[in-house]
Amino acid sequence: LSPTDTAHIYSVTIIVPDRRGLLSKAAGVLAHNSLRVHSASVNSHQGSAINTFAVSPHFGAPPPAELLRQQLILAIEGEFDVVGELELRGAEGSETLRVGDVRSAVPINPPAARPRVLWHEGGGPGQLVAEVRAADRAGLLSVLTAVFERAEVDIAWAKVTTLGSSVVDAF
Repeated sequence: LSPTDTAHIYSVTIIVPDRRGLLSKAAGVLAHNSLRVHSASVNSHQGSAINTFAVSPHFGAPPPAELLRQQLILAIEGEFDVVGELELRGAEGSETLRVGDVRSAVPINPPAARPRVLWHEGGGPGQLVAEVRAADRAGLLSVLTAVFERAEVDIAWAKVTTLGSSVVDAF
């Protein structure tokens, strides 16, 4: 965890043996620790995953790197279901509304556009590029990439970008 030139933006680089589900677990650990992912670059080289995230704390100082490392190890080993915890946290925070109902707490504007998934041909046979555009929320990258993991899809490359309150992610 190292500060960048931009105030309150930190760079987190994770280099570990590559395996399916690593991105969802890494992003989940960051979200679990109230770190907002502004961008991410996901690559692999000779069997190692090289994931770099630009993050900022939702409040206060970032957690110690040792804590993030330990939680990632536990998540990879299956001893910490960080994705399940984020999904549960999201379900607890959602409300079921009917026409005419008023949201409790502070009103917010609904997203300007519905989420979109665009599919493009990849660079080789059996490869596709999925472009996801959606409203940002805590843990979205983790939950989204967990869907790929459950479908047994290998993410060979990713470019993740947050633009204001929206995300444009390519996998």
